[in-house]
Amino acid sequence: MRATSLLLASLLGGAGCIQQADNGAAARAKPVAKAPAPPAFDPPPTKVAPEAPVVAPPPAAVPKKVLAPDPNNPRARFQSKRPEASLLKTGDIIFVAAAAPHAKAAAAAMPGEFNHCGIIFVTSDGPQVMSADVKLDQRPYDQWLRIAGASRIVIKRLTDPTLVSPENIRPLQIFALSVRGNAYDFGFDWESDLEMYGSEFVHKAFAKTGVELGTKQTLAALGLDADRAKKLTERHGAQIALDGTAVTPTSIFDDARLELVFDSAT
Repeated sequence: MRATSLLLASLLGGAGCIQQADNGAAARAKPVAKAPAPPAFDPPPTKVAPEAPVVAPPPAAVPKKVLAPDPNNPRARFQSKRPEASLLKTGDIIFVAAAAPHAKAAAAAMPGEFNHCGIIFVTSDGPQVMSADVKLDQRPYDQWLRIAGASRIVIKRLTDPTLVSPENIRPLQIFALSVRGNAYDFGFDWESDLEMYGSEFVHKAFAKTGVELGTKQTLAALGLDADRAKKLTERHGAQIALDGTAVTPTSIFDDARLELVFDSAT
């Protein structure tokens, strides 16, 4: 009995040793490393395509309104009809019924269908008109017409072309250059070239070629009286002599040695 008890105790003690050995081996064993967890991150924001800008459609083209000349306005009546530059030649004379102040003064002193005129010179820069305006000067043809504000435009030319040949017209050009820049003559003094009005310049310029255009008359014979002369003097500050010589634009226009090239009224 005693022997049996000792055998059992011996067996149990061995088992405890085996268990302790196992526990020691487990303690000495290296722990298995765990794989690191992937780092946490926020997913990138989803790209959203920008909205296309709203573009307003272009405004519809508005057709340009073209006004027809007013038949009741004499200045507008012929404004869309003017001679082409290709028709013009050096030595042509342009006549207008103008609205410029100097032309109105001429009309008051020398009644007639036309109140202003000038001489055309065709240059490498195009046609130019030389005339006595605010001062005696040369301007491009189109600009001259705009300034004149004419209700009627007429171009005339000497019927004899030899009279305006380059050789014969040279004295006219020299005279024109000599008086260029002179002031307008509101006193209508024929004797002086320091100041000149439109038809005075045209007559005297062509006289240098031997052709005297128009008819010389006194201002009194043209119908200018003392009262009207006084009003013109008060307005423009220049004394007017009723017995002074004058040549009107209309008398040059009526000269039989000129032929018609263009008339905006026809």
